[in-house]
Amino acid sequence: MKRAAFSLIEMMIAVMLLSVAMVGLVGAITWSAVNVSLQDEKSKAVSIATIVLEEMEDLQLEEIVDRDWDKWVKDNGYDFGLSDLKIQIDFPLVYDEEENGMAYPWGYTYRWGVIWAGHYKPSQIRPLIRVDLTVQWLHKGQEVSYKVSTLFSSISRGIG
Repeated sequence: MKRAAFSLIEMMIAVMLLSVAMVGLVGAITWSAVNVSLQDEKSKAVSIATIVLEEMEDLQLEEIVDRDWDKWVKDNGYDFGLSDLKIQIDFPLVYDEEENGMAYPWGYTYRWGVIWAGHYKPSQIRPLIRVDLTVQWLHKGQEVSYKVSTLFSSISRGIG
């Protein structure tokens, strides 16, 4: 006797296997769409951080500290649609025993010459100020952040 069709059991097993495969495929597509959305927002955060850091280059330290960066970003249209955007600027302090135990917002000193042999003049010292910039926003109700650290020498003219 020749079989011309599939039995009901065979069809149910085939449908069940296809269902499991489809659930996995839909889950992967959903995860991919969410991940693409988050990566798009992160690229906007990188752009915002770059714009803010470029603006800082022309300012003195007091101007950087006093400026409301959240407002500046929004007023200039640089928020790129990120919800609940916050910009945080930090200047990590470094304890310097040679300077009477004072803490300064520069952690590095750029020196020309051979510093390990002590062959440099004080006029050749330029403080490099470390700036930590954090861009925070909400992504689907969860806070996400992008942090970048950099060194500036051009804003040192605003220090003491």
